[in-house]
Amino acid sequence: GMDDYLSKPLLRKDLLAMVNNWTLKDTEYKTLDNISNNKKIINQPDQSWADQSQASDTDEPMNYNKALEEFMGKQDLLKKVLNTFLISVQDQIKILQKAIIDKDSEVIKKQAHTIKGGAANLTAIKLSEIAFELEKMGTSKELKDADNLINKFEKEFSRLALYLEDRQI
Repeated sequence: GMDDYLSKPLLRKDLLAMVNNWTLKDTEYKTLDNISNNKKIINQPDQSWADQSQASDTDEPMNYNKALEEFMGKQDLLKKVLNTFLISVQDQIKILQKAIIDKDSEVIKKQAHTIKGGAANLTAIKLSEIAFELEKMGTSKELKDADNLINKFEKEFSRLALYLEDRQI
């Protein structure tokens, strides 16, 4: 019983396009068949990730302008969300480090999954991709390179934190 979906990260433009696609634009009754026949492909799996990865030619840890656009230009709100994200990830890094020592693949998978989505929504795509690698590692229970991967993750997280600090965000 599902007619459509959006994959993560959820982007405002995709959500608005989908709502527009599925709502009645006039008072004329539309059957489900008519809607399905005129349906546009709003978001293919992983398309949002590709769009964001290519959104900036620089080697910055996030695309701040794209993130600000997603937050409808509300700089104070974005700043608050980013600060909350940074604090949460600092705590999650400690949890991940302990889980790696304990070889607790389930905790690694869950924490990394949470970070992956948050980072993607904030356009910190490299951080999100490393978190995805950690998530896959937790899922597969193959933790032999976990120390290297968490170090890579911490470096990218530090780059993001410094980037935001330098811009007084």
